Amino acid sequence: MSVGEGRFAGLELVQSFVNTLDQRGFVLHGRPLQPADALATPAGLAGWLTGAGLLDGPVSADAADLRLAHALRAALRAATVQPGEPALPAGAPEPAWPELDGLLRVRFGPHAAPVLAPAGPGVPGALALILGEAVNAGADASWRRLKMCPAPDCRWVFLDRSRPANGRWCDPDRCGNRMKTRSYRARTATKEPR
Repeated sequence: MSVGEGRFAGLELVQSFVNTLDQRGFVLHGRPLQPADALATPAGLAGWLTGAGLLDGPVSADAADLRLAHALRAALRAATVQPGEPALPAGAPEPAWPELDGLLRVRFGPHAAPVLAPAGPGVPGALALILGEAVNAGADASWRRLKMCPAPDCRWVFLDRSRPANGRWCDPDRCGNRMKTRSYRARTATKEPR
């Protein structure tokens, strides 16, 4: 799982991380999608971070690392919800923001601009790299391009690459059409004479 290079490389890393929680539950090309969590276990977390190139060599994760990863992912996912859409699905826990304190530090080099750097090594340091990319995207205003699909049976986080950054659906032909069809059917069902 490599993350792309170029203008949106940092956002692609964040997108890949938040989509480790796949909540899609619709039928795609005749195949029902089942919600899944790639970070369900500490080993899954360590494997994902290694595969993303954020950890070198065999590093193990523990339950505290997994809680931290889940807190970061929940906070980032909540921040991708588009204006006017519900932030969390019914029954979902609120993101644990305080757990994220201390992941990043500001570092200064001689005659260098300040940069965000992980506060520590290992799994927390790798998670800090993801958080740092989100902070950088907020600073350069590209964060608004990372959006959560508003389809309740999707909730996939996508990178809006359109020039005006006004995309709404992860895939207009898939989720956009499904949701427009549902809305049309709901409107016409209430207009039918009885």
